[in-house]
Amino acid sequence: MNAGHDAEHTADAAHGQALPGREEVADLADWVGIASVSSDPDRADDVRESARWLVGTLRRAAFLRAEVWETDGLPAVYGCRPAADSDAPVLLVYSHHDVHAVDPSEWRITPPFSPLRDGDRLYGRGASDAKGQVMCHLWALGAHTAERDAPAPAVTVKYLVEGEEEVGSVHLADLLSQHADDLGADVVMVSDSMLWSLDEPAVCGVVRGSVTATLTVRGARRDIHSGAVSGAASNAAFELCRVLDLLTDESQRITLPGFYDAVTEPAPAHRQRRGDPCRAARQGLRRARALLRNGPAGGPLARPRRARGDARAQPRNTCADPVPRRTGRRARQGRAAPHPPAVSETSA
Repeated sequence: MNAGHDAEHTADAAHGQALPGREEVADLADWVGIASVSSDPDRADDVRESARWLVGTLRRAAFLRAEVWETDGLPAVYGCRPAADSDAPVLLVYSHHDVHAVDPSEWRITPPFSPLRDGDRLYGRGASDAKGQVMCHLWALGAHTAERDAPAPAVTVKYLVEGEEEVGSVHLADLLSQHADDLGADVVMVSDSMLWSLDEPAVCGVVRGSVTATLTVRGARRDIHSGAVSGAASNAAFELCRVLDLLTDESQRITLPGFYDAVTEPAPAHRQRRGDPCRAARQGLRRARALLRNGPAGGPLARPRRARGDARAQPRNTCADPVPRRTGRRARQGRAAPHPPAVSETSA
């Protein structure tokens, strides 16, 4: 899944901008080298190490808050870097730092957790699903603040990077409930999707979820002779197929009662653009860049300013209770590139 970094790579190539430097890519390679396989209990410590690695990286990138959020399973990471304007919009970036299980014998170019850079590609498990995307957001944020010549971004940027995406996000709902105040945002960017091609940017506007269920079909209590009674006795496998076929209609819409009750229908303008997804993606990318470059100025993301003294709601783009840096740890300033960096990477 290459949405984040490949989209940036395409845009940067169009503007003649360079790929990330060796130091930045080395950081990514260091992270990819951590075998954070969430489906393997023997790798649980590696997933925790991956979370700690990201927290340290966020702190070096000037995030006011960067902390590990523990769950009943594997940890997530939260980060917050506020805008100078307390009324600026809030962008929440969702991603994950755990990776798929892997069979090393299937990796011919390099072992899965021994990252190898070859030209513009970085080979390693998790390089493009989704550690590369997480790092690209950090590189872009550093470039954005450098271009503005300001210590704070134009919008408040929050991170939620979970450690159980590859095993069904089993504790994500609990995290969202427990930390609802910290995660309040105007826009959520899912940093784990795909591109149409390397030559076209893609802004994913709709994602599909998943529902896990167990369905049991009971038939005869004992084996029966198909030639003698198959016409009268139902075959459990056939009945299961009929039930599954009833889940969608002729237009592939889900037929479960209430399934679409909370789904907002696309606006007519959005439906008109569906015929040219690449054009819509380019327009969305230009709008996002304009917002990051110029900051909110009464645009669609700007919230009405509260009157002075109005304490009915706390601003969501503040980062209260900052995590203190470790004693004795050398504080380093986040490295800011002169242009939004990017790299095209692939899991072999």
